[in-house]
Amino acid sequence: MKYRIITVYFVVMTVAFQFSAASAQSLTAAEREVWQMEEVYQKFWEDLDDLDGYMELWHENYLGWLGGYKTPVNKKGVREFFRRGIIDGWTTTNFKNEGVERFGDFAVTYYSISGYRGSSRGKGDGDWWRVTHYWTKEEGKWQIIGGMSAPLD
Repeated sequence: MKYRIITVYFVVMTVAFQFSAASAQSLTAAEREVWQMEEVYQKFWEDLDDLDGYMELWHENYLGWLGGYKTPVNKKGVREFFRRGIIDGWTTTNFKNEGVERFGDFAVTYYSISGYRGSSRGKGDGDWWRVTHYWTKEEGKWQIIGGMSAPLD
């Protein structure tokens, strides 16, 4: 019985892993279009000198939960978060697509990310986070309308 449970566990985990890897790698053209917006979003993290350009990715009616915040914030709160330099010195070490689902002009993306802030460089993978973004496409332009990020323990 013990071996049967272990065998079932490994079969389930193998299928789950293959499904996860497949869903993250075999995107439709429509899903790739949304995922490319996440890549644009990540490129801004490398150099936030263009905060106005970065803020174009956020919908005017955005409401979401930034990591470490006790309550959701709006677009103005996102701008303040980055203007205050909270992520200054961030270096991304891993950026992994965990899933994309598109529903016409709406989409949801999931990814994990790790990196270093300041003096923590060189200590493993750094801080790991899970991120979810909700996107909408209006007048041919994708923007983030909601999301949530949380540290991965």
